[in-house]
Amino acid sequence: MAKVCIICQKEISGSASKVKNDGVIEFIRRIKNALKVAQNNELYVCETDMKPYLDRRKRFEKDVVMYGILAIAVVVLLVGLPLLGGKFELGVLIYSILLGALVFVLGALIKYVPAVESGTPEEVPKAIKKKKVK
Repeated sequence: MAKVCIICQKEISGSASKVKNDGVIEFIRRIKNALKVAQNNELYVCETDMKPYLDRRKRFEKDVVMYGILAIAVVVLLVGLPLLGGKFELGVLIYSILLGALVFVLGALIKYVPAVESGTPEEVPKAIKKKKVK
């Protein structure tokens, strides 16, 4: 398995931070293995691409919150409007929950940027600075 940077798509030659192997990455790997297109590379973020990675990760975290709020608003509106009219329908509740989940998944997880193992994104630059000082 090759060690590949997730930002620049090149093989790692220097120091890098390993990407956490979470549920989303495992799901993508299972799909790629089923389609027989998996490369099974080890994923890293190289030191030179750490700043673009941190920017993308921060933007992703903001998007998750924004789309989560949007999904909750969709569910509340679709369930709340019929309740104002004095009706409660189970089908509308199920539909609104599915639609809210779809909004969240398509909105936030399409732009997924995985975390690195060396800590939170705020800790990563501190670790890099300490390495450079020594």
